[in-house]
Amino acid sequence: MTHLPIIETLQGDVTGYIPSNTISMTDGQIYMNAALFGEGFKPAIDMGLSVSRIGSKVQWPAVRELSSMLRREYVRFRELQKLTRVKAGVSADVERRLMRGRVVSELLKQTINAPVPMEEQVVALYAFRENFFDDCAPSDVAGRIKKLITRVKNNIPETIAQLVETMDLTEEIKEALDNEFTGLRNSHI
Repeated sequence: MTHLPIIETLQGDVTGYIPSNTISMTDGQIYMNAALFGEGFKPAIDMGLSVSRIGSKVQWPAVRELSSMLRREYVRFRELQKLTRVKAGVSADVERRLMRGRVVSELLKQTINAPVPMEEQVVALYAFRENFFDDCAPSDVAGRIKKLITRVKNNIPETIAQLVETMDLTEEIKEALDNEFTGLRNSHI
């Protein structure tokens, strides 16, 4: 049986009293943030406050490996973004981290009614972890992902098939993907 309680907090205060033991009964919670909704993020899921106790147990091992890094990266970016809104100048290191966070935001976007196959998600997340997007403007991320996915599917379809079969990033798969990243970088994408 599935139980999906919906609880409204007073003014977004998650530290306040929740009028039941709902949180202890569920396998996690999705926290919707009104401020994120106001900024245009839909669904307005606050990744810093949302929790899943079973989510990682049902994911592909490759997704589990890559998404833990991604979640931390995104939450740090949102915190840094809040801190730097008031300050006029930021250091080069902070600007680099903000740019990387903007790239993460673009990486997480998905065209409406166009689900992304799991293997393509793994390739894109692995590319991000391996700094493939470091020299990329946020507005160019979608195009670069499209070129990357097309190249990988055309050049190493057997690697994609192996990824779908094993659902894990083996050393062989990583090496094949790294070679494609190098090839794309060298072709001046």
